[in-house]
Amino acid sequence: ILAPIFVPMFMMLGFHPAFAQILFRVADSSVIPLAPVSPFVPLFLGFLQRYRPEAKLGTYYSLVLPYPLIFLGVWLVMLVAWYLVGLPIGPGVYPRLN
Repeated sequence: ILAPIFVPMFMMLGFHPAFAQILFRVADSSVIPLAPVSPFVPLFLGFLQRYRPEAKLGTYYSLVLPYPLIFLGVWLVMLVAWYLVGLPIGPGVYPRLN
């Protein structure tokens, strides 16, 4: 969905395709801990149930949820600051197409 939809859409808005990739990576990296198919969820639940035998998937999500939200907030602040300062996002690549 990134290549056929978002890259052309961002290019029509005047953004470099690499900037669309950065936006995707920011969003994707923030929600990875919330994926129920992650191999770390059963591992985390196993460790959690050692100390809290009544812990279930809801306990996992209630403990993990603040971290993706914080990561997303920090990533977005860094991304906006990087964009406003006008720094390149790669060698000779700037967020806006000229």
